[in-house]
Amino acid sequence: MSSTESMKRVARHATLALLLTALGCQEALGQGIACIPIGPGDTAAELARRLTGNAGNTRRPSFQILNPATARFVSKSTYDRILVGWRACLVSGNDVAQESGRTAARPVAAGSAQALPLFRRLDPDAVLWGLLAILIAFVFHSGDQYLRERKTMLVAMRRFAVGFVREFEKPLIHPGAAERPIQVQVRFAPYRARLEVRLAPNGRRRYPNLADHRTNVEYDVARVLRSLNDHWFLSGPPYAQGRWVVVPFQRTVGITEAGNR
Repeated sequence: MSSTESMKRVARHATLALLLTALGCQEALGQGIACIPIGPGDTAAELARRLTGNAGNTRRPSFQILNPATARFVSKSTYDRILVGWRACLVSGNDVAQESGRTAARPVAAGSAQALPLFRRLDPDAVLWGLLAILIAFVFHSGDQYLRERKTMLVAMRRFAVGFVREFEKPLIHPGAAERPIQVQVRFAPYRARLEVRLAPNGRRRYPNLADHRTNVEYDVARVLRSLNDHWFLSGPPYAQGRWVVVPFQRTVGITEAGNR
């Protein structure tokens, strides 16, 4: 995989992660939350008893079960199907402490479980705008890096294409001829590290063409590659497309790995 493709994949994953974080944390911002992990055999009632002192508080708004994979509280109607690895949470500021007759200031003993107060005294809007700013900065940085790598790849491809055409047509040039012996088109696909050199006879000439001179074309392509001694581009089998002989090439490594030669 090229460095450009790896970068784009990382950018997609990071962008998704930031968006999920912003969406999943919206419900919890501005509230104090203490959570404990759910283990084998735990029930919602037992977890409510451990957190609030009253097993009957499972239906209270302050007792919630969190699915970390989605960063969202699950529906209370599914409390009979909770999974190991989820979190049972107590959201402060609600009515469980008064209803149970005891304080919920320390729902989890230090060292016995993982109590995690999240986003206490934070402005929800400020946090979401901060996440958005981080996301925008990351996207702009990734886009700028992609454009730099694309420009560098195009420079290397153009240099190779110019050298290939120059060496290919050398034996075909007649002294004093007013026109070039061949017509040329070059197509670039830098995001795939591919390029095509398209050759056709000029004027009344019949070379290069694959219908009559496939062996000659293949020989000249190999000759030119030996002359250029450029190991960063590999050629594929030439093929015909209308009047053009298309010679495809693939960059073997990324620009950042090979260096700007």
